[in-house]
Amino acid sequence: MDGELYRKLGLDRDYPNLVIVPVPLLTFELVIFTRGTSFVVNGWDSLRPYTLGFVRGNKIAQENTRGMKVEQVPTMHQAFEKLMMGRTDLVLGHRASGMAVVRSQKLEGVTVLEPPLSAFPVYHYLNKKHEALLPELTRVLRQMQSDRTIERIQKSIPGN
Repeated sequence: MDGELYRKLGLDRDYPNLVIVPVPLLTFELVIFTRGTSFVVNGWDSLRPYTLGFVRGNKIAQENTRGMKVEQVPTMHQAFEKLMMGRTDLVLGHRASGMAVVRSQKLEGVTVLEPPLSAFPVYHYLNKKHEALLPELTRVLRQMQSDRTIERIQKSIPGN
């Protein structure tokens, strides 16, 4: 890989060939999507009574739902299909990605429960073979952050 986009702080500890671009790009929010199920969100344990759908490889969801009823699927679209068919009670996923599926599939009655299960800043990482690009990439992203270009781009994307 030449790099990784929108990843959690500390990825370089597990993947020593990566170096962080030290500019947070957005806040990743892992939220609960529901279709009729309502409850007070009080951390991960409040999900225990429900069947949960999420995309396979979502490490945060996998680690925090051990021992719970889960349905892992290859895509967010499939997670919402199961929700709409009643095969799961909840879908766990990134707010913007989930809302994009809800809009594109015109899914009726899907809502987001608050607060998010998890929220944290995300960063880009470069492979060490591209480390020479790091100073200029950092400078440009900091400039884009300070003049609010990053914010304008994010707001132009439906669901953000």
